[in-house]
Amino acid sequence: MTKIAVVGGGPQGLYIAYKLSKNGHKVTLFEKSDTLGGLAGSFSYAGFTLEKFYHHFFSTDEKVVSLIKELGLSDRLDWRGQNTANFVEGKFYPFSTPLDILKFNRLSLFDRLRFGIATAFLKFLPVSLGISLFSKNEATKITPKIYGKSAYEEVWKPLLSGKFGPFVEDISMVWFWGRIKLRSSNLGYLVGGSQALFESLSEQILKKDGSAHLNEEVTNMSYESNWKITTNKGEYFFDKVVFTGSSETLELLLRDSEMIKVTKVPYIGARTAVLILKEKISDYYWVNLNDRNSPFLALVEHTNFRDTKEYSGKHIVYLGNYLDISSDEYKLPDGEVVDKAISFIKKIKPNFSEKNIEKAFVFREKYAQPIMRVGYENNLPKMDLGNNLYFASMEHIWPWDRGIEQAFSLGEKLLSYL
Repeated sequence: MTKIAVVGGGPQGLYIAYKLSKNGHKVTLFEKSDTLGGLAGSFSYAGFTLEKFYHHFFSTDEKVVSLIKELGLSDRLDWRGQNTANFVEGKFYPFSTPLDILKFNRLSLFDRLRFGIATAFLKFLPVSLGISLFSKNEATKITPKIYGKSAYEEVWKPLLSGKFGPFVEDISMVWFWGRIKLRSSNLGYLVGGSQALFESLSEQILKKDGSAHLNEEVTNMSYESNWKITTNKGEYFFDKVVFTGSSETLELLLRDSEMIKVTKVPYIGARTAVLILKEKISDYYWVNLNDRNSPFLALVEHTNFRDTKEYSGKHIVYLGNYLDISSDEYKLPDGEVVDKAISFIKKIKPNFSEKNIEKAFVFREKYAQPIMRVGYENNLPKMDLGNNLYFASMEHIWPWDRGIEQAFSLGEKLLSYL
């Protein structure tokens, strides 16, 4: 029986560990935090569980749906239509359906029609053609040509700039196309949250004589005749290692293994303020904050997608950003982030009172989104690093945007190396 370590308890690590244990390998999974799920991980409050960073599934997420069925969780998977809006200059504009776009009077009728045609073109473009057309071009240059300058300035520029900040001019059009390509009109959510999926995977690993070590951070990895993994709690030896974190972290862990080289990929960070409220803010689930003066990129009112009964009658609101981790904004103290959230909500709902807030949380993730520049595919990190060390992270999902579906698909690809 091959002893395999999986470093990282996010969706990729869990999927790989689950499949390996099913195939008869002795698997040990290491996760530095106290919960599974990585960027899709959760926290508990008042008897319910919530993702730290908002998550949902798309109807195109075939591997997710298949695995949920395999684990016997299909009865907990609920699908609902989108309820999206853009918030600009103090006003909500519904933006879920073709009819909403036709009514979006911040654009001319011609630009509205062009927006719909352009989106359909990108969505139905075959994958091979999309990659060949867009992989050598910047999103900031090609998007205005496809959608028109007015639509780009009004809709896409604020979102691209808000997501990638100082790196926006370098982002590949193939990333933008991939994001449009995989979106669906219906969104799915697992009752009980993503944590229910991750805990089920962990239970299956344990049933196959594997183990999951939470609150155990890997601090060093070295190779002689086999792999020695050092953690904050001890030392372990394995035949093979699968690493699912960032290339920067992997390079640090391999500091004593000079023969193994890792291609490093830069990231943008993420931050969310999660507010537990006594009353709702808006009628929308997902609000793109396209106002250039907004201190946040998106407002996600989770309980306009899920019933408040699932959360003890509370209303759940996320205010999210993608930020350069070296910026002062990323390092802003939690209290100041919450103050910004309150000030912004008062612009949306002037009668909003701080007394409406039962609890507020702030979460940060340093490695939230690889910066997929033009030519990114030419410098993809290797998955087989030699000496029975394997690497699979969100850095490898090009040309797609990261998500649980892409994590599972990449996990399947990694398994072919083993």
